[in-house]
Amino acid sequence: MYKIKEKKQEYVEKIFNDSCLFEAEVLNVSSAEDKIEIMKILAKIIVRDKLKNELNFLYIKNLSDFKLSSLLNALFAEVANEWVSFAVEDLSISASESIEYIKNAKNANFIYSIVMDYIRNYNQYIFEEIANTFIELVDITPHAKSNKIVDEVLNSEFMTDKNILAMHNANQLWSKVKAARNTKNAQRSRIQIKISDKRVELHNTNLEEQKKEELLEAIGKYEQEEKKLKDTSLDNFDFALKRLKDTMVLSMILWNSK
Repeated sequence: MYKIKEKKQEYVEKIFNDSCLFEAEVLNVSSAEDKIEIMKILAKIIVRDKLKNELNFLYIKNLSDFKLSSLLNALFAEVANEWVSFAVEDLSISASESIEYIKNAKNANFIYSIVMDYIRNYNQYIFEEIANTFIELVDITPHAKSNKIVDEVLNSEFMTDKNILAMHNANQLWSKVKAARNTKNAQRSRIQIKISDKRVELHNTNLEEQKKEELLEAIGKYEQEEKKLKDTSLDNFDFALKRLKDTMVLSMILWNSK
């Protein structure tokens, strides 16, 4: 029992001295593509939940409430939680003991160094998620002048280069968002009609087994396509919105680099 515990301790020390090993074991990350994917997941967790009152325009009441200063600690907390889950589930270390490991200053600094690397190299995915919430805010407003934050953002440091934007006021932005929403809905409707047609065809009692399998495969393919489209942000349906989002992301990258 002592030898097992000793080996476990050695392995934990090895994990907290090798960032590649930590990422592979704790975060299931082994490539740049994996890092992008996990950053996209963390971006949704942080922007949509953990820091929604500071980063999510669907929840922010005043533009002065917006701040990026809590990002580092929020990311640290998420990575620390991943360590605790890994320690409990894979190493059979108690939750309390696994927390003690990250209270150790050396181990905490080790995790901070990993988090800082992610923020330096992959922060755009958090900023894109923030910009998405701004476009979503415009999307749910009943008319162009119904939310003061929209005007505030358009006239703030979020717009580092207004010359490249194809819209300069809330009314133009609102029109672009509604057009993008209509385009997205039209594309989704076309796929939904295809799914419905295939399901009607599937209910034909005289179908051969091979034909049924082909229809089920087609339905599955269309459903995946429709789900992907549902989750696609509105800037993908309008070039002007794409420029707006890119401008907001660039502004946040510049702020974060100072």
